[in-house]
Amino acid sequence: MAKQKIDNPIWQKKEEWWYNVWKKVEPPFCPSKGEVIFYEKAVKKILKRKNPKVLVLGSTPEIRDLLAKYKNLEVYIIDADVPVYRAMTRLMKRKNKQEKLVVGDWLKMPFEKNIFDLSL
Repeated sequence: MAKQKIDNPIWQKKEEWWYNVWKKVEPPFCPSKGEVIFYEKAVKKILKRKNPKVLVLGSTPEIRDLLAKYKNLEVYIIDADVPVYRAMTRLMKRKNKQEKLVVGDWLKMPFEKNIFDLSL
């Protein structure tokens, strides 16, 4: 995938658009509080593993906020769009400076098989 130039005005407009849209959406278009609780139960099940790794499909801020609570998780975000990732990061309550963004297609993931303990 070609690298997206972040300082390009078109990408900045796209980032602003996504930011403004996502802060207004409600379930089922974004995770409900109940869904986040469900995800948290799944996360807690893997916390006792050595170096637990989580893969998040997309940049959903609600899921990333949840994962940011747990410092021993290795978190990978796969998203095809840097402006969307940046917009969703701005909407997070907790920032996770350790999460890693992989720009790519969910259907062509650049990971070895079975390296993640949980995918959300």
